[in-house]
This record gives sequence, C-alpha cells and structure tokens, in this order.
Amino acid sequence: MKRLTFLIILLGIFSSLMALTLKTSEQSNNLDVEALYMAVPSELVTEKEKDGEIFTRTWKGVKLTDLLKKYNLADYDLVKFSSDDNYLVRLTKAEISSHESLIALYLNGEKLEGNRLIIPDMPGMYWISNISLIETEAQANLDLPSMFQFAEGYLDDFKLIQNPEPFVDVEGYYLPQLLQMVMPSMQGQYQLIGRDGISHLLDYNDYLAKAVLVKSESGYILQSPQMPGGMWIKDIAYIQKGDIAIIFRAQFSSWEEVKTLTGWWTVPKEFRAIDF
Repeated sequence: MKRLTFLIILLGIFSSLMALTLKTSEQSNNLDVEALYMAVPSELVTEKEKDGEIFTRTWKGVKLTDLLKKYNLADYDLVKFSSDDNYLVRLTKAEISSHESLIALYLNGEKLEGNRLIIPDMPGMYWISNISLIETEAQANLDLPSMFQFAEGYLDDFKLIQNPEPFVDVEGYYLPQLLQMVMPSMQGQYQLIGRDGISHLLDYNDYLAKAVLVKSESGYILQSPQMPGGMWIKDIAYIQKGDIAIIFRAQFSSWEEVKTLTGWWTVPKEFRAIDF
C-alpha cells in the first residue's frame, strides 16, 4: 500500500512537470509536447566555454515557432513563459522570429525531467526550465512617462539597512519604501529595467512586495524572496508604473542613454531641463 501511494505521488510529480498549457485571450490548450516532438522533431547544438574547454550540448525538442504555428498563433506581441516556481520570462515577437529557440525535452540523448526553453543567442536567464504555461500577450508598450523621480533623491535620505530580511551579509533598502514615496498606489504592474537591458514586467503583490535593493559597487541589485534568483536584476536603472517613472541617476550620463534603454521615442523638453 505504501509503495502504491509512493508511486501515485511520483506520477503526480512527473505529470506536473510534463503538463504544459498554451493560453491566449480566447482559448486555453493543454499541450502534448512529447507527441508534437515525435511528429516534428528538432535539434539544437550549443557550445559553452569553461576553463578553456568547449562543452557541446545537443538539445532535442520542439521549435517554438513550430508550436505557435501549429496552434495558428500569429496575432501576438509577447509570449510569456511561466514555471510553477514563479519564474517567468517574456519574449517579443521580434525576438522569437530572429532567434532560433527550442522547447527541449532531451539533452545529449537523455530525457529531461520536464522541459527547458533554449535560446542560444540570448542570456541564460531566459532559458526557463519546467515551463507550465505559455501565454500570448498584447504588447504592454512602455509609454512616455509624464513624471519621474530620481531614486537617489530618496535613497540618500533613507537609513541603510544591514541584512534586510531575508537576506544576510548585504546592506540595502526595501523597495516598497521607495515605491510608497513616489507612486500614488503601489499595487499593479511595474516595468523594471537593468542597465544591461534585462527587463521584467512584474506584479507588485506577486514579486515586489518583499523586494530589496541590495547595494553593490556598481549600483543596486533588485532581488526578492518572491522570485527565483535568475530573475534578479543587476544594476537596476529604471522602474515605471503607469505614467510615473523612477530613474536611478547613477546608471546614466545623459537623457539619450535613458531614451535608448527604455525605447522612448523622444525626451520631453521639461526632462531635458534637468541635467545629469
């Protein structure tokens, strides 16, 4: 009886790892990725250098473009990938069309415990594992803000916190402490951009309510116990909700740099009146 119970639990875990849902604004489909792989198998070879040695990996699975094509998905701007551990990444339609990407089921001939998104020409943080939900979205354009505040104008007046919970051996500030000084309401979706261009659109309650700005030599690392470490943003440079933006002044030397990072189509005259 114990063995049967254990087997049922194992099957439940395995099923949850293999379950994958494709969701649009109009419908939801439970995907049989294994069957799709058997019908249209694809392969990607990646190389990684470590300690002067090149390691080659052969991934087999389903091309993301083939999956979207099978379900006649062409009318979208973004695709969001989510896992059960709260990890998420988004790819634009342009990124999907310009990068070869694979939902891998096998690595070097061995079956993976779940799946993994492989995008050779993009940073490893986009290689999300154990995807449970793929969701198409309309583009949430980053509108030009009508108001902004420099983060340092507030942080310089805050007391630096040693070991902000739950993190240890670091110092920094709680992100909500900053947001409540700038935003009329802290609830909602925030666009966060690191100086390296890494960007996330995150809900406050799900990801940011316990977030910390950890002080580093080059700026602040935005990290949160509510999100996996792979989603943490190094050198956070820009935060926006609605038409209000928070700019980390130390990450820029000109408004043109802000414009390039955010994709603004212009810099308002009233903004240019304030120098970096």
